[in-house]
Amino acid sequence: MAVTATTPLWQNIMLKNVTVTGSTNAGILWGLPEATISQVVFDNVKIQATTGMQIVHATGISFVNGSTVTPRSGAASASPTPTARASRRPPCDERKTRGPAPPNPAFFGL
Repeated sequence: MAVTATTPLWQNIMLKNVTVTGSTNAGILWGLPEATISQVVFDNVKIQATTGMQIVHATGISFVNGSTVTPRSGAASASPTPTARASRRPPCDERKTRGPAPPNPAFFGL
């Protein structure tokens, strides 16, 4: 699909000093083929969940400073993201804010 004014953009995100226990799944990062999630850093994040984390259409995902994902079953998985397409999107400060509001924190079990 083409990138439009309503295409959400998720980039340069940091989660720091977070501990999660007893979650159903470790998390899902699911971008769009035409607008991948990029540059997400998990810094000192520890997640214990029933199943692993799923990452689709995302690049630059980093787990640093002892960050761990510990599933009881189902390893963390990532789907490859095509890298041949060059982005023609202007830098963030040149675009109007767009896209839907972030999900309700209850979605993440908070």
